Amino acid sequence: MRKNKFFTLFILLCIIWGCSNNQKKENDVTKTPQKDVYNLIGKRVTSIDSIVSNKTCRVIFLFNYYDCGSCIDLGFSITKKIDSLYRNNKVAIISTMGSPSSFQKRNKYYEYIYLDSKDLIRKELKYVPTPIMLLLDSSNCIKDYIFLNTSDDREVVPFIESVL
Repeated sequence: MRKNKFFTLFILLCIIWGCSNNQKKENDVTKTPQKDVYNLIGKRVTSIDSIVSNKTCRVIFLFNYYDCGSCIDLGFSITKKIDSLYRNNKVAIISTMGSPSSFQKRNKYYEYIYLDSKDLIRKELKYVPTPIMLLLDSSNCIKDYIFLNTSDDREVVPFIESVL
């Protein structure tokens, strides 16, 4: 009888100790943000050269006609902000599906929007979700990126500052 009590007590202590360690690990995971979830940083995007003729564009705003409208609008406003801060056309906007003219009119954006009708960029990036903004280096490798449907000011502001 006494062995059963000690055995039961031992099992309960092991369970309690095991659960408390799991809870600490979960808290640590939630404190550190997952920045490069899709393993895009450092990946070279070779198809950019076949779509964008302007080689000075280091930021790519990639969206799909069927993405959320407010997310696309945010992308246009970030594009305008980057272009106005750096006094030239630093952002290339690429639409992967559908006509971008309705978004262009709604956002009063009068620059050229490139079309990737064959979805080459997303294929190359393993069908990364859109809308997304990519910051590229001179060899078209991704230095940073933000998802416009999930990013907040803590990610957007440093992204804009890193364009310089």
